[in-house]
Amino acid sequence: MLLYGCNVGAGAEGQEFVERLSDLTGADVAASDDVSGGDAVGGDWELKVQTGVIEQQSEQLPADYAGVLDGETSTEFQINSYTTSAQSDPSVTSLSDGGFVVTWQSNGQDGAYYGIYGQRYDASSNTIALVIPNQIPTLTQFSEPVETTDEDTEVEIAFSELMATGNESDADGTVEGFVVKSVMSGTLRIGADAASATPYDEVTNKRIDGTNHAYWTPDENANGELGAFSVVAVDNDGAESNTPIEAKVNVMAVNDAPTVATAIADASTVEDALYSYNASVNFTDVDAGDVLSFTATQEDGSTLPGWLTIDESSGVLSGTPENGDANVLNVSVIATDHSGASVSDSYMLIVTNRAYNETSGDDNLYGSNGDDVIYGAAGDDWLTGGRGDDILVGGTGNDTMFGGTGADTYYVDSENDTVIESWFSFGQPGTDTVIASVDWTLGYGIENLELIGNKDLVGTGNFLDNLMIGNGGDSVLQGLFGDDVLEGSLGNDTLDGGWGNDVLTVGKGTDYLTGGWGRDVFRYTDESESGVIEEHMDTISDFEYRRDKIDLSGIDADTTETGDQAFSSDILNDTEAFTEAWQLRFDSSSGILYGNTDADTDAEFAIELLGVTSVEATAFIL
Repeated sequence: MLLYGCNVGAGAEGQEFVERLSDLTGADVAASDDVSGGDAVGGDWELKVQTGVIEQQSEQLPADYAGVLDGETSTEFQINSYTTSAQSDPSVTSLSDGGFVVTWQSNGQDGAYYGIYGQRYDASSNTIALVIPNQIPTLTQFSEPVETTDEDTEVEIAFSELMATGNESDADGTVEGFVVKSVMSGTLRIGADAASATPYDEVTNKRIDGTNHAYWTPDENANGELGAFSVVAVDNDGAESNTPIEAKVNVMAVNDAPTVATAIADASTVEDALYSYNASVNFTDVDAGDVLSFTATQEDGSTLPGWLTIDESSGVLSGTPENGDANVLNVSVIATDHSGASVSDSYMLIVTNRAYNETSGDDNLYGSNGDDVIYGAAGDDWLTGGRGDDILVGGTGNDTMFGGTGADTYYVDSENDTVIESWFSFGQPGTDTVIASVDWTLGYGIENLELIGNKDLVGTGNFLDNLMIGNGGDSVLQGLFGDDVLEGSLGNDTLDGGWGNDVLTVGKGTDYLTGGWGRDVFRYTDESESGVIEEHMDTISDFEYRRDKIDLSGIDADTTETGDQAFSSDILNDTEAFTEAWQLRFDSSSGILYGNTDADTDAEFAIELLGVTSVEATAFIL
C-alpha cells in the first residue's frame, strides 16, 4: 500500500499512522515523509517510511489529485467540510475490496494543532467506518517481589503494588487491572477487603484492580521468595497482554515449635534393671537445621525420681530403679528448640518390684504381702495384689484385677476390665482408686475415680463418699449416693452430686453443675473458671441459697493489691454499677451473679443460677 500524500509519514505521528494502517488492512504500507509529486510541485516520489516489503503498482482512483498520482476520474466529491483552518497533505490508499482510504492533515479541527484524519470508502465511493484496532497492553516482568509477609500469614496485595513493580504499559490506553491466570503456590482470595474476599476462580473471580485486592497465603511452613500467582495486564478496552508473568512474594521465615511425631508408648521396667529409652525419635521440627534439647518431669510438674534422668542433647531417658522405687510414673518429656518454643508428650512408665514374667498371653500374676506393682501387659490377665498397698496395671486386653487388703490403685483401659475388692476389706483402712481412660462406674468398696486422657468420658460413683476427678475432655461425673467431692478439669464438664452433701469444684471449661439432694457446696478457686459471656459462663442448675453455698474464698477479690482479699458481703443489685474491686452483683432478672476483681466497672466472672431471683450474703463463702 503506497501513500503519496505530502508528509503523511512525517514524524512520530506519521510513523504511528503507518503502523496502525498496516494493522488494519494487513498490507505492507509505505508513505512519504516530505513533499510528494513531480518537479512541478517541487517534490519527489520516494516513500521513505514503510512497513514490510513494498512493490509499487499503478492505481486508477475515483478522485482527481493532479500532480500527485497519474490517474484521474470524471467525478469529484467532498472529503471534509471543515474550512476554518488549513487542510493539507492528502493521501489515497486503495484496498483489496475495491474501496480506498483518504487521509489528510488538518490544523485545529479538534482544538489541537495539526492532526492526521482519515475516511474509508467502499468501491462505490460510499463512506464506511474506519476502525483502528486497539493495541494490546504489554507486561514482561515484575522487577522485585510484589509484597512481603511472614510464614503462614496472609498478605494483601493491592493493584497499586503490582503496578509499582511491573513494567506494564499500553500504547493507546491505560492498564486498569491484572487478571490472574494461575495460582502457583499457597491459596488466593480476591475481593474488596479481607472480610469479603472469596477464593480465586478462573472464570468468576480473577481480576485485581482498583476495587478488588488479592489476599494470598503461603503454603504451611513455606518461606523464601515464592511464586504466588501469574497475571496478565488488562487495559481500559478489556484487552489482555499475551504471556502470564509470575508475581513473587517474599515470605519471611518464622520459628515453628517442635511437634510430636509419634506419641511415646507406655512402658514398663523392673527394680534393679537398667531402663533406657530414646525419646528424641518421638519429636520433630520443620525448621531446617533446628536442634532440639530435652527435659523431663512428672506429668504434674514435679521432678523425676532420683533414679531416672534425661540427657539434654540426646533425649535418652535412663536409670536403674532400686528396691522401693516400684511405682507408676506419668513422665512428661519436653522438647525445646533454639528459640525457646516447646512441645511435650507424656507416657506411663510402670516400675514393678519384681519380674512377674508377664507375657503377651493370658497371665495369672500374684503379689506379695508387701506393696506390689503388677503389670499384666498384653492378654486377658488375672492380677492379684494380696496384702499391702498395691498398684495393678492390667495392660491391653480384658483384665481382672483383685487388690486384696490395703489402699490399692487400679489402672483401667477397657470397659471390659473388672476391678474387685474383697468383702472382708470393706470398712478396713485404705482408700482404693481406679484410674480410667474409659467410661467407668465404681464397684463395691472402691472410693475414688480419676479419669485420664483427653476423651469425653463418663465417671459414675457408688454409695460411698467418692472423690471423682475429670480429665482433659468433657467429663461427666455422677456422684450418686454419699457425700462426694467432684472435681472438673480442662473440658466443659457436667458435675452431678446426687444424694448427699457434696462439694463440686469447677474446672477451666464451661461447666454445668447440679448439687442434687443435700447441702452442697459449689467451689471456685480462680476468676478464670467462669466467663462473663453466655458461651463461657458456668451454670448451677439447682442452687438453693438457704441450703447450698457458693464458695468464692479461693478467688482473690482484689487483684490490684497484694495478698488474697475476700469479697464484700454487701451484694449489689442489678441497678447498681461496680465502683470497686471485691464487689459482687446479682441480676435478679437473669439470675446471674457477677464478680469484680480489678476496680473497674466490668465484671471478671459470672455464674448463672437457674431459677434464682434473689440471694443473700449467707449463701456465699467469701
